[in-house]
Amino acid sequence: MAQSTLPSEIISEILKLVALNRVRGWRDNRSLYACCLVSKSFLPLARAELYRSLTFSTSGTRIKDDITSLTEKTLRRLLDYTSFRLRDTLLYRLELGVHVEEVRLMMSWLDGPRLGDQIGAQLLDELRGRCPHLRELCLSPPFSKSDQTDKALARYGSQLRVLEYEEGRTWTKEWFNTLCALPKLEKLYHVTYGTLPNEQVAPPPIQLTSFYGCDELDQNFVLHLLHNSHASLTSLNISSMSTDGKAWDLSPFVALQSLELLMGFAQAVDAGDERNKGVLFTIGTCPHLVTLRFTSWGDAPKVWELDDEIPFLHLLPSTLRTLDLGGVQVSNRHLLGPLADSTILPSLHTLVLGDSTQLGDMREDDEDEDSWISVRREKTVMHQIERACEARSILLEWEEWPEGERMAM
Repeated sequence: MAQSTLPSEIISEILKLVALNRVRGWRDNRSLYACCLVSKSFLPLARAELYRSLTFSTSGTRIKDDITSLTEKTLRRLLDYTSFRLRDTLLYRLELGVHVEEVRLMMSWLDGPRLGDQIGAQLLDELRGRCPHLRELCLSPPFSKSDQTDKALARYGSQLRVLEYEEGRTWTKEWFNTLCALPKLEKLYHVTYGTLPNEQVAPPPIQLTSFYGCDELDQNFVLHLLHNSHASLTSLNISSMSTDGKAWDLSPFVALQSLELLMGFAQAVDAGDERNKGVLFTIGTCPHLVTLRFTSWGDAPKVWELDDEIPFLHLLPSTLRTLDLGGVQVSNRHLLGPLADSTILPSLHTLVLGDSTQLGDMREDDEDEDSWISVRREKTVMHQIERACEARSILLEWEEWPEGERMAM
């Protein structure tokens, strides 16, 4: 095959797109391997992308949790075939380890968590010694809740930049000590059920740019964890309410530009509700937001009318460029009027609306959502919203809700 005349930078970008399988939602290593066989000129670039992001997973074999040391024979049984071969390759082909930047350790629960702890710690130590450019780690249970794994993480020191927990990580004093040993950590994802202990614990000396919290984290815990990130944090994902129902004061995070609020079950964003006043107050403490997203679990919470003269969009920061309302229900009168007024959210570039918004303001007697009247009203409202966005050059995206979660307003 003739050698490609494209610059290597362009080929690398193409290979990154090949690796990203948007349909299935995971890396397409099979296609990357095929690219390695195209030609000698493709091999170095395709190999670098193939080894850039690796996943190690277990075979699901049940083994008693009384093993004192991990032998090669035991690892061969525990790791699936691909993961074991990949580990061997990195052990004996040291030149391939320089390409590794991201690693995911995916492990099913075995008979005992202690065995998973041993495997996780050993793999992390082996990877640290052979992958000098490893910056991102994603851990699944029981790796993410193990003492030996925490100690192995701490040994990465300034090397680690991104740490993600597949199913959340609860607070422990040992885990805080691990964070203290990672001074260059920039992104921390999926921290859950965090409450400050009774004893005094110093905040970790990390300056995060991105933090993702799960479930209802205690506000004091989050602010303590992010104490040294006031000037660096640009992206934050939290539950819209702390466990005590109070609003979040995010004003110390002066660089915050992206905020995602996880709404609770059927939780209303309503100034008339004492508990939910905090949602709008929380947003109000972030005057420089560029991106605002509402996500939810369970039924979609409603954004009720706050005041006849002050619709919902009026209360959002004027700096917003992306507004994602896919996780909440929004009354049409909160959209049509403000969208027609170019002085409201003048910088808005992208608007995402959920399927529940498409239904519009349904009448109480329209119990049958599939009736001809309901469908006609829905299409009319959708067209009105689309025309209003088109007039302001706003990119409008409809986020379809899963079947069975569609709710009339």
